[in-house]
Amino acid sequence: MTTMNKNGLSIDGVMEILNCSRSYVYKLVRQKQLEVLDTHPLLVTTDSVIAKLGYNFPFLLRCKPSLDYHIRQVGYGL
Repeated sequence: MTTMNKNGLSIDGVMEILNCSRSYVYKLVRQKQLEVLDTHPLLVTTDSVIAKLGYNFPFLLRCKPSLDYHIRQVGYGL
């Protein structure tokens, strides 16, 4: 189950949404492609995850409110 606090997603949540490995998420954080909300535990902002999805799949940004809602649901483990 993924966790979300203060509008942030855990590394596991980001892995699930982006369908990538843990090391790739950390690489995106180091390269500042994902914004960190808190460092202990590491929480990534939902907005930066949406921006990353939008960069890779621009057509998704047309439905940003729906995308934001679903990402938050993943973050809450629903």
